[in-house]
Amino acid sequence: MKKINRFKCQSVALSMILATGLCYVAQVKADVSDCIPWERQYDELFLVGKEDRVITVRHRGDFTTTVPENSLAAFRLSYDKCRAAIETDVRILNDGSLVVFHDVNIGKMLVPGYNAIDNTPSNPLLKTMSLEELQKLKLVNIAGKVTDQSVPTVKEMLEDYLKYGGRSLIYLEVKDPAAILKTAKVVTDLSKKDNSILKRVIIKFNMAEFPTPNLWIAGLQSVGADERIMANPVISPGAMKKIDQLPRIPEIPNRGFSDNTSRAVAWWALSDIQRCPTIEVVIKDSSGFDKVMLKTSKQGGYYAPTEVSIGNTYSGITTTMARLVAIVKEYKKPLGVFVPVPDYILWSNGVIMGTTVPSLFTKKQFDINAAFYHNTSECCYALTDRFAPGETDDYRENVAWQQSLKVNIITADDTDSIDTYFEEEGLLDTFAIPHPTKPSPKMHSKLSWDLGFVEKPKEQFVRIKVWKGENASEDKWGKGYPICLWDNPHSDSYAWIYTCETDAANKAIEAGYSRDLVTRVVQNDTWSKEYGDLIQITSPRIEIVDGKEKNVLWCLNGRLDYEKKSMSWVKECDPANKNTLFIRTDSVSYGSIASSTMHEVPIYLAGATFGWKEYNGLLYSRVTASYLGDVGKWGEWKIDPSPVDEVEE
Repeated sequence: MKKINRFKCQSVALSMILATGLCYVAQVKADVSDCIPWERQYDELFLVGKEDRVITVRHRGDFTTTVPENSLAAFRLSYDKCRAAIETDVRILNDGSLVVFHDVNIGKMLVPGYNAIDNTPSNPLLKTMSLEELQKLKLVNIAGKVTDQSVPTVKEMLEDYLKYGGRSLIYLEVKDPAAILKTAKVVTDLSKKDNSILKRVIIKFNMAEFPTPNLWIAGLQSVGADERIMANPVISPGAMKKIDQLPRIPEIPNRGFSDNTSRAVAWWALSDIQRCPTIEVVIKDSSGFDKVMLKTSKQGGYYAPTEVSIGNTYSGITTTMARLVAIVKEYKKPLGVFVPVPDYILWSNGVIMGTTVPSLFTKKQFDINAAFYHNTSECCYALTDRFAPGETDDYRENVAWQQSLKVNIITADDTDSIDTYFEEEGLLDTFAIPHPTKPSPKMHSKLSWDLGFVEKPKEQFVRIKVWKGENASEDKWGKGYPICLWDNPHSDSYAWIYTCETDAANKAIEAGYSRDLVTRVVQNDTWSKEYGDLIQITSPRIEIVDGKEKNVLWCLNGRLDYEKKSMSWVKECDPANKNTLFIRTDSVSYGSIASSTMHEVPIYLAGATFGWKEYNGLLYSRVTASYLGDVGKWGEWKIDPSPVDEVEE
């Protein structure tokens, strides 16, 4: 594909080009003053739709393992990285205060020790809180540590942006309808001190709340907000349903759109670019385009429209998302989309592969790599869980499919991978984003793995710890250190638990045992129908076979040896062997289906509370099953990454 090369003179603003003819050249430094000026970013919004180039918007700021999402620290990091734009979410509290916060509940971000799988210890609704109550709490980062960051109000966020000298444009996605015009009023009040805010902040809202630009202007006037505030209406299937039930929207001159939503989108697409620089469309697939072709990509196959035009879309009393995309493109308005990136493992310092989480919708287990937090803070859902009736595909993760729609403004948690992809395709707006950066391996972005920008780990070594990873409380077990599940490649091959990190553990390693194991997600034709994705607990080894080194895989066998009352290690690791299959039933419990029939409860992996023996001065026990007795915390496990798998930048 031919790379766009628009090296015409563009200075701080288009007007300055005419006046001076000077060009601005950006340098990459850790100083926001060296970023592209906000005026330049503003100008680029007017060109990307016409030239079909791409600008990305960083969702929730540049949060990391230690920097919490939607915090002033995350936004400042975005400014430092010269992001073209960032997007954050606005919600309203019970006292009318407007805050920057993503979820409707606070557990994930504000409750120390919150367990998203079990939804414990507490997870209050955000809207039930006052600002005073909320700002007494500190944001918790992905590493689970309480930070010095508080939830900012919209005013505080924008004041900090101006004070810090941020040059990114700001998209404020207002989640609560009652907060839309209130947010516009906050921007208006700030503009009295710095008028530039009117060209730097864009308010994003459900199009059903203001189906036409005239209604938006009337809304702004009703609260005394500045009419110049920029709007980014979002049209989704839900919004379409609401708009089609509203009184008839006026016709577009010389256009025969038969439905309300098409007319609404067209009016916004026709509006002044300074008033509405972007329309975002929530579209999941190409159904609704008349003619499509099957294409392949690094992210899998997809159907792409042969042409993004109104003539290539279905028409009727109700419209399709494909037609709405075509209307936006017809009028060369920048088309916005959201690219979802599984965020349960994003920047995690915990386990990032080889295990499962429960679906909030189906209750079945699925691969952690596909997991998204729900906006209730709970874990988790997969994109397939959110299919509406009749939906069979969701291509939104596939950037090649997004490219086939000729999208322009892409919001995502991993904009680095998207920037890199579109730069390679010659479609990135390199005036707005002159120095795209490669995604960090520490981000653990599925998108970066799928596109090949970061090599996906083949496996992750883990340590499986009893007592939910807590340290032993008595000297006989190695006080002050956790107790781990160990493999056993020796003749009897029983599974056992023993100290993880003491000198005695080192002696066990010297004797040929290992506590560094690998879990992997597998499917079984019979049992996955009942439980979803399943887990195998394995120990990869190099053994001498016929005088030669050979890779050998051992698996934990959940079928009890009733004489020894213990589980064992075997080499028959085919997922068809149900004896090696485990299901995660909550955050700490792992059940073996080895002795189950389809509707029986699995037997749970447990450290024994009997039969203790001494090895290298400390006690060990065989691994058994929970039904043999009240095992308590001996049946509660935590899987932690092994230190051998620490990721380097």
